[in-house]
Amino acid sequence: MTEDDDLERRVRWLYGRIRATASERVTRFDRTPEILDLAAAAERCREVTAPLLDGETRDRYESDVTAWQSWREQRAMCSSAAIRVGSRIAETPPGSDARRAPQDDFVVARARLNALDADRERLRSAADVAEGVLKADEVERAANADTIERGQQAWTELIGRLRIQIETAVNAFEVLPEWFERALGMSPPADAEQWFRTGAEVLAYRATYGIDDEHALGSRPSDQAPAHRLRWYEQLVTWLEPYGADRRPDRATG
Repeated sequence: MTEDDDLERRVRWLYGRIRATASERVTRFDRTPEILDLAAAAERCREVTAPLLDGETRDRYESDVTAWQSWREQRAMCSSAAIRVGSRIAETPPGSDARRAPQDDFVVARARLNALDADRERLRSAADVAEGVLKADEVERAANADTIERGQQAWTELIGRLRIQIETAVNAFEVLPEWFERALGMSPPADAEQWFRTGAEVLAYRATYGIDDEHALGSRPSDQAPAHRLRWYEQLVTWLEPYGADRRPDRATG
């Protein structure tokens, strides 16, 4: 989009906004029972998945298991190589030139085995811990599979519905709530995708935690609040920064 196109878009929006303001068409982002049910299902999913391993942590534990498996394979290959060299030594006369080469090979194979054995306990211990943690995670994940699936589906539907609410209001030139305009501005920028996504998540956050504050995110969650709520709050604070977000981070709530 060129600067002229963007300017024309803004002029059209302002014209529509003037007309909407004159008729006092202020949009309401109503929290219907359906919206609240979707928000509750998504929050329940966050609650049950909070103790589960995230992708990065799971990858680290799986790497520990793989390292031990790799060690065992290398140890088996080196042991087989040492046995083969030993057989060659046994087949040659003591002190003969024919025995010198396999003897040298055996020294190398033995050194390799010693180097591998030095890592045995560390790698085995790490793998034992990792396997236990991964197994427990799989059991817990399976026990909550239905809740997780419903929550993920609810989240997708929730964000979709809330985004449609915002898009409908913008396209109808409706006046957005004062708290929304302070946080995100009166209209989307030329690159509107992240703006709509941020607005939808702010609405979802407010619906999830019953926020009716005049500031977009309300007060900062207290230290006693769930960790996933604090992470979500901090993410939205970051997302709102480009739009001159008006929030209240100085007073914490549970």
